[in-house]
Amino acid sequence: MLNQHHQEECTKITEELLKIPLFQIFKVIEPWTIQGYLNVIKQPMDLDTVQKRLKNGEYRTKKDYKKDMKRIFDNCKKFNGEESLFSLIASQCQKIFEEMYDKISKNQEEA
Repeated sequence: MLNQHHQEECTKITEELLKIPLFQIFKVIEPWTIQGYLNVIKQPMDLDTVQKRLKNGEYRTKKDYKKDMKRIFDNCKKFNGEESLFSLIASQCQKIFEEMYDKISKNQEEA
C-alpha cells in the first residue's frame, strides 16, 4: 500500500486534474454505453475509478497509480484512433498529468 504521504500526493494530483475542464471527459467512462468499447478496450479505466482505488488503499506504489492514469489516456487513443480530437485531448491531458507527477517525484528526490 502507498505510504500516507504518497497517497496524499496522488489524491491531490487527481483532485487538481478534475478541476481542469478538459479532464471531465475522463471522469467516468461507462463502457457498456459505448458501442464496441469492450471489444477494443480490455481494461477500462477512468478518474472516478482511480479516486476510489486511492481512497480504498488499493495502490501499492506510485507507479501503480501512474500506470492506471496512463491507461486512461492510452485507452482513449486506442479506441478513438491517434488522430481523433479525443486522442489529441488525451495527449494534452497526459502531458499535464505527467508534469504534475514528475514535479512531486522531483520534489521527493530533493528532500
